[in-house]
Amino acid sequence: MEKIFLTELIFPNFGDFIIRFMSSHPKDAGKELIDTIIRCEKVGRHFHLPVQSGSNDILEKMNRRYTVERYMETIKYARSIIPDFSFTTDIIVGFPNESEEDFEKTLELMKRVGYDNIYS
Repeated sequence: MEKIFLTELIFPNFGDFIIRFMSSHPKDAGKELIDTIIRCEKVGRHFHLPVQSGSNDILEKMNRRYTVERYMETIKYARSIIPDFSFTTDIIVGFPNESEEDFEKTLELMKRVGYDNIYS
């Protein structure tokens, strides 16, 4: 049975507006959520997806429960459908025991994604 999302039932019936979706945790952001954002004309092609770090070691220490590879799957999926899909993020620099290598991995991730804005 096909899922019907609240956004698809309510939004078409209310005025002229656009909302931006925010996720508190990348582990909850998968293909189904991206597909819903893309299907709903009232939801902007934008996603705030906080990565926190580009280092899997630091992500594990933060107990984030996702990897850089999993995070990038979401980014790549959205941009495979809409190449200019907009992403913003949160990044923490100087996490306890973060090495120079961990920091460099975060810089590399920032370059790969090409965020529209970063909160750090």
